[in-house]
Amino acid sequence: MPSHKDIDPWALRHQLPYLMMLQPEGERFRYRLVGTQVAEDMGQDFTGRVYGEHVPSSAYAHELIQQMCRVRDHAAALFSVTLCRTPSGQTHSAARLMLPMGEGDEVRMILQARAARLPVKNIDRDFWVGDAVGVIVGTVEVSKAEDVGRLAEDWLRTSAERAAMDAHFDRLTAGAHYHMDVERGIIVLKLTGRVTATHLVAMQGRARADHRFDARFGVLLDARSADLSALTPQEVHGLARSSPAAPAVPRAIVIAGEVRPGAAVQDLRRNGRPIGD
Repeated sequence: MPSHKDIDPWALRHQLPYLMMLQPEGERFRYRLVGTQVAEDMGQDFTGRVYGEHVPSSAYAHELIQQMCRVRDHAAALFSVTLCRTPSGQTHSAARLMLPMGEGDEVRMILQARAARLPVKNIDRDFWVGDAVGVIVGTVEVSKAEDVGRLAEDWLRTSAERAAMDAHFDRLTAGAHYHMDVERGIIVLKLTGRVTATHLVAMQGRARADHRFDARFGVLLDARSADLSALTPQEVHGLARSSPAAPAVPRAIVIAGEVRPGAAVQDLRRNGRPIGD
């Protein structure tokens, strides 16, 4: 297993914008280096921050961290493809190569190369990957450069079909996820695809069991990428009563486009302060 000291920055000068170095710290991983292109895609430079803390979906963050644990614990080289959707509703695909580095059998650093297929060339805040909801499509352990080349070619071919990516993302991510912003005292609830009461009840249970959660946190419900037509007024009332948040905390709801006057949506409007895009 190579050491991070074996890396020749000059030899990798053309790839450096797409590279990250992450250092294991117990069960966490800290960014030690973030390439300029990765920082541009993410909307900010995460150098020094903890891996996964910026991800809106707790389930997606957990999957990303589990991949890193696999690299650390088994010195495995992994190639992974993810689909993400930005707050503006744009779907893009990213491919990542994770390589263990260290001394003997101990992984002391993980080199991660990341390339993304974005919907536009000049990205702004609405397209930043750092604010996107994501899902891991597949992960493969690799042992040869030829394997990486073949997988990268497959990714480039499949990610070129924008409509297919949108449909695939909708199938994989329909449901409800949350992100806990402990510093600001806010829990962000992200709804995507065709959402049912079952999705929302499950999310409430996960949030309630999260040790970081405080019932005094404000609640932001982001339904810009969601289809709420499956929710009945009775279900909305029941979900409001079973919310783990205290009744008096501030609440806001974000809904994209024109809001049709369906009964369930009207209840959502009365239980929060809608913010139109």
